[in-house]
Amino acid sequence: MKVDLIVIGKYKDKNFEAIENEFTKRIAKLNFTIHELKSNSENQAGEAALILKKLEDLGKKNKSYTFALTERGKKYDSPQFSQAIFQKLEDHGALTFIIAGAYGFHQDVLDKVDAEISLSPLTFPHKFARLIFIEQLYRGMTIFDNHPYHN
Repeated sequence: MKVDLIVIGKYKDKNFEAIENEFTKRIAKLNFTIHELKSNSENQAGEAALILKKLEDLGKKNKSYTFALTERGKKYDSPQFSQAIFQKLEDHGALTFIIAGAYGFHQDVLDKVDAEISLSPLTFPHKFARLIFIEQLYRGMTIFDNHPYHN
């Protein structure tokens, strides 16, 4: 199993990094990798080019099922999210999730992904969305494994 997360930008807050590191240790069995892309452009098209290049590079290693995390995407509760994600992992062996930068998703990226999912209809700062996603990935794993973390 392989799970990749593509994000624009890096954390600038050690507290967020510490929390993220704790959760990434817990999901190590998913072979989880974060790909931080530095936006060298101040527009959606520039960020889209970076994301599409990374998707192409990752696709050379594994063909994965790809999700864009958008507020308009399919909404799940945590058990549904767990079921959907782990079913896709069983079917495809690899998943890639993308969190866009400050300008949101360019249509070129949305045209390339397999599905859009939502963490919430609310819009979060990127650092929050990233952390919420990683916690939900861990929560989904514990639900799938019948671990008591999810109440």
